[in-house]
Formats: sequence, C-alpha cells, structure tokens
Amino acid sequence: MYAKLAEPYALRGWKNLPFAIIKTDNGTINFLEQDGFQVLEFCNGKIDIDAVFFSRKQKQFFCELKDKEIITVSPHPMELSVKQEYRNVDNTYIKAIHWSVTGRCNLKCRHCYMSAPDYRYHDMNTEECFSMIDQFREANVSVISITGGEPFLRKDFFQIVDKILESGIAISQIYTNGILITDDILKECKKRSFNPEFVLSFDGAGQHDWMRGIVGTEEKTIEIIRKLKENEYRVMIESAICRKNIDGLKTTYEILRDLKIDFWKTSLVFEAGKWKENNQGTPLKTEELYEEYLKIVQVYKADQAPMGIQLDGFFACEKGNIEGYGSPYQRYSGDRECENASSCLNCRIHPYLLPDGTFLPCPSMTDSEIEENMPNLLQTTVAEIYRNIENPFFRLASIKLKEVIYANEDCRICDYRYDCGGGCRAMSMFTGNGVMGKADILCTFFKKGYPSQIKSLIYK
Repeated sequence: MYAKLAEPYALRGWKNLPFAIIKTDNGTINFLEQDGFQVLEFCNGKIDIDAVFFSRKQKQFFCELKDKEIITVSPHPMELSVKQEYRNVDNTYIKAIHWSVTGRCNLKCRHCYMSAPDYRYHDMNTEECFSMIDQFREANVSVISITGGEPFLRKDFFQIVDKILESGIAISQIYTNGILITDDILKECKKRSFNPEFVLSFDGAGQHDWMRGIVGTEEKTIEIIRKLKENEYRVMIESAICRKNIDGLKTTYEILRDLKIDFWKTSLVFEAGKWKENNQGTPLKTEELYEEYLKIVQVYKADQAPMGIQLDGFFACEKGNIEGYGSPYQRYSGDRECENASSCLNCRIHPYLLPDGTFLPCPSMTDSEIEENMPNLLQTTVAEIYRNIENPFFRLASIKLKEVIYANEDCRICDYRYDCGGGCRAMSMFTGNGVMGKADILCTFFKKGYPSQIKSLIYK
C-alpha cells in the first residue's frame, strides 16, 4: 500500500519550527512533533507503507491522517507535486504578509494613513511584484492578504493573484473600497477557485461619503456588500471612528447587521497621513468612544451576536457566541510571568509590505517615526530579515513587555501592567508617547473599570 499527502497539503519547516503541515488553499498551519512528521515524510507516494515500521503512536497518527483525508492511499505508487514536498528554510517563522500592492486609490479618504490620494507610495511594476512573491515563497510564507490603496486599480491584479496561488500561497483577504468590483471581477475570482474574504470600509450611516471624499460612495458600498453576499463571499467591514460619525454608530451597526455581513471591526482614527495633514478638529475623547461602545455591546447582546465583531480592543466576539466574548486590550495573563512575552507577537508573524517595498511590523506604523529606518524588500529579502534578527525591523518587532513597562514610570506602578503591557506600539507613537511609550487609550479602559462594565452587560 502506498500513501501520499493529499492536495492541497504541503510540508514546511523553519529554523525555529522545523515540522509543520500547511493547507495551501487557506494557509492553515499545524505544527507537529518529529515522530508525527516522520509519518508524513513516508507519505510521498513512492514508499510501500506496509514495509515501514511505525510505533503504535505513529500508526494511530497515520489512521487519523487517513480518516481526515489529509493523506490518500492506493495499491499503486503515486506522484507528490513539487509544491507539496518538504521545504525547510533557515529563517525564523513568518506566517503571513499584509501586502499593499498599490499606493493609488480612486477615493479621497480624509483619514488615509498612507496618503493614497497624493500617491505618496509608488507602485512596483509587475516583475518586481513577482520577485516579492518569490521572496515570500522562499521564506515559507503561507498566507497573503492583499490591500492598497485600491488593489483593483492594478491592471495586472489577476496576474499577481495567479503568481501567488501558483507559488502555493493562500490569499486570505482582499481589502478594497468595493467601488470597482464588477460581475466580471467576481467571475475571475470564481474561475480561479479561490474564495477570499472581502474587507470593505463603511464609515457610518450618512457619513461615509464625507469620510471617503466622493459623493455616492455610501450607496455604492452598500450595493457592493449585497452583491458579495449574493455571491456567497465572506464580507468583513471596517469602520474608522471619529467625532463626526460616533453619534451614528448604532445606526451603522443596524445597517450592517441587516446586510448580514460576517464581521464588523471598528478602529479609532489615528493622527497619521491625510488625517494629520488636514487637521480634522477636536479629537474624540476615549471615554466618549467607550460609552458608545457599551451601547453597541448592549444591542449586540440583545440581537444574540448576529455577526463577528471587534470594537477596537474594547470588545470582541464571534458570531453567536456572546459568552465567549473577550477584550483584546487585555492581552496578557495578569501576572509577572508574562514579562518576557512579545509586546506584539503579530508584528513578527504577520508584517506589512508597503507598495514601494518598505517592510513594516504593521500597517499602523505607516507614516510613523520608525518608517524611514525599516528595510526595503527591493534591497534585501524577507528570508534575510528573518535570518538576521539584529536588524531594525526585528528589534522593533521583538520588543518585550518588560521593556515597555520599565520604560514608563506610570506602567511600573500600575496594577494593570501585566494585563495590557503598555498597549500597542503604534498607538503609543501616534499619541505622542514614542515607540517605547504607553498607549493612554488602554489606561482609560482599565482604570475606569470598563472590563467589569462589559461583564455586567453580558451576564446581567
């Protein structure tokens, strides 16, 4: 009997995590112990499995793989595709890259952190984009999310998509304002049998046109959301929150609920890019924001969690699972044992690539004080950055919780220091506290007792 790894599974490894199996159509990764991985190495379609000695544990694992259809069996030899073969790289683990494929946009958003209306970040050509994808593959990146600017402005958009998919890398999400989505674009997606989640922006009932700078955008966005849902795509909506649209937050929630979107994420607008340049008036106070969020939590519970939701880091919940809610601001265990944890693990495993090749720990660090010191992938490679951890990118992405706490006197004496860890590095920078400062928005969350207020709303 011969066994072979089924499509779309592949074997991968990294310097610090040598044994993993990836589902290449969605980027799901499962890390394995060595004895389990040895079983999969024999499943190459060429070795007679009956002649291999497996321990009892390995035999059980083999049966589980077969039951889950991760491997296929046959009385005859089979061929394993090149994409499925074990590829072990000498860089440390990186799971995904959030890639801005263009700095151009068809809207004029007031809050664009990358100043797309001014085309601040120029695009790579097709050949350069292909070289980026080769880099991703060589570093064993398993997932790409595509963003812009507006990605559908690129005439070679589907050439880039094809190259990513041919490289055995999944495309999890496409971030778009939705205005350029047509039936033809959706046909092109279906033709390739890839099913990304579409992430659109909707910045509030009656305010979306103002935020996006083009009259008629709100109506068009709602139309596109309906089209995507009719075509059975997952739809996530992101809403940028400011003083102008905060009063209509409940109405916005109701519109999105009735459109049956899959997930809603809100974020307070940062003083970056066009928003900083245009000086949009008195900023929204943190407590004003949180009081409105409490109202949303209340109606969300009454509606029995009709969609996934994340209100900044204030409140998050999966669809239909209200008692499983969490507060992403409460990022750590609450005791001193977490001191050596990373200040932001996501920075290391899911970084951000700007259109001009600048490689950042996250999108929120665009137009920040650290941007000019970050590496550029037109001059180096992802693998090199993740091999040589003594570089500006990796030093920033590897900041420890204790470093942030000890750098801030307020944090050192705070009872909540092992809950929030000083907060997000980008938040700290854009509120004027510097890269090692504290994010004041989290101070308000904990010191004003919002965790207990949320709990009371959920369980009363």
